[in-house]
Amino acid sequence: MLAKYKGNKLFYNKAHKAAFETAMSEINDDDYDHIACVYVLTIRPDIWEHCVHTSQGYLCMSTEIEQKDRVLVSFANDIYCSTTRLSLKEISFRRNISDKEFYYICNAILIRRFGLAVIKKGV
Repeated sequence: MLAKYKGNKLFYNKAHKAAFETAMSEINDDDYDHIACVYVLTIRPDIWEHCVHTSQGYLCMSTEIEQKDRVLVSFANDIYCSTTRLSLKEISFRRNISDKEFYYICNAILIRRFGLAVIKKGV
């Protein structure tokens, strides 16, 4: 079920993997919503560095956040909080999410459904 993308990479780059693995130390393995949310937020580690976890999801505290970053944060929170503030249309616009990032967002959807098995099977 896991799509292939140039060698079946599970992480956007080394920074994504490092940020995700560090964040996972504080998340329960059975909290699929939270894992998928963090997986999305760590796609761009520069966003993750400015995110703060609250009872309402994650907030990006950077004053220099761009629209494309807001879309990523909103999508991550939609996964985490089971909300629908963001439309699929906003995620599919290339000006907000690159093709490569879109692939990893699709992985996050699989993680939300199947948990860490997605990452463990892909290795």
